[in-house]
Amino acid sequence: MKRLLAFLFLASLITPAGASAACPPPPPAVRDIRANSYYSDAAGSIIDPALHAQYKRNIDPITDFHRRVLERADAFVATGDIAQARCTIDWLSAWAQGGALLGALINERGSQANYIQKWTLAGLAMASFKVRSQLTPADHALLDPWLKAQAERSLVFWDDARHKRNNHLYWTGLAVAATAAATDDAILWGRARSIYDEALAHIAADGTLEMEMARAGRALHYHNYALMPLAAMAELAHSRHEDWYARGDGRLLRLAEKVTDGVLDPAWFVEQTGKRQELPAEGYLGWSVLLADQPLRNRDKLQALAARGPFFNAQMGGNPALTRQSARNQP
Repeated sequence: MKRLLAFLFLASLITPAGASAACPPPPPAVRDIRANSYYSDAAGSIIDPALHAQYKRNIDPITDFHRRVLERADAFVATGDIAQARCTIDWLSAWAQGGALLGALINERGSQANYIQKWTLAGLAMASFKVRSQLTPADHALLDPWLKAQAERSLVFWDDARHKRNNHLYWTGLAVAATAAATDDAILWGRARSIYDEALAHIAADGTLEMEMARAGRALHYHNYALMPLAAMAELAHSRHEDWYARGDGRLLRLAEKVTDGVLDPAWFVEQTGKRQELPAEGYLGWSVLLADQPLRNRDKLQALAARGPFFNAQMGGNPALTRQSARNQP
C-alpha cells in the first residue's frame, strides 16, 4: 500500500500527458528563525503540548517549504522530469535571493532555532544535490554561497564547548556533508568527515551512544534519530567514491544492529533505562533502506524494516532510496 501511495504522489506531480505540472510560486523567504524547546523535563523525554504547539506555529512556514522542495527534487530523481528539477531550483533560488535562514536565530528556551537551521539546511542542500545535473553556472553562483553560508553558521554553533556533542552534532555533519556534495566543496567535505569520525568514536562496543541512553523513555528514539544522519552521510560518501560504512571498524553497523533490535523489541532499552520506550515513527526508519545490503548480524530483521517503505523524512533529505540513487549515479 505504501508503495502505491508513493507512486500516486509522484504521479500527482505530473500531468497525464507526461509534462510536468505547473510550478507554483514559492512562499516568501523566511530570514529569521524563531523556535523554542518543548520538553518539560531535564532528560528531554516528555513533550509539553502547549510548548510544542507554539514551536510548530513558529516553524511551520520553514518546514513546509523544506518538505515541498524535497518532494519536487525526489520527483525529478524518480521520473527524470526536468521541469520538476527546474521548479526545485526556482524555489531554492527565490529563498537564496531573499537571504532565507541567514537572519536572526531567536531561541526561546534552549537552542532550538540553531537546530532548525541545520535540519533545514540538510534537506535543502540534499535537494540541490539531487538536482545537481540540472544546475547551470548561474544557479551555482546563486545557490552555492547561500548553502555554504548556512553550513558555516551551523559549524560555528560547535565553537561553544557547552553544547553537548550528541545527535545534534551528527545532524550538523549531514547538513555540512550535503552542502559539500551539492557545491563540490572539498573543505566542507573534510569538516563533515571529521564530524562523522567523531560520531563513530561515540558508539560503544555494544552499539549504544552514552548521551542518548540518558534520554530515559526516548533513549531508543534518540538512538534511531542519531543513526539517521550518519547513514545518510555514509550514503553521500558514495558520490565522492568513499566507503564510510566501513570506517571506524564498522561502528555504524553496531549502532544499526542495536537500533534494529530495539525497534522490533524494545525490551533491552526498557531494562537499561527503567522506562517504557517511545518507538520511532515510521518516517524515521529510512536509514534501514541505506543499510539493508550491509553485513549486519541481524540483516534479515533490518531488511524487514526496510520493506516497510517507501520512507520520506525531510531532515534526512527526502526519500532515502532516491538519495541512494542520486549518490551512486554521480560521475
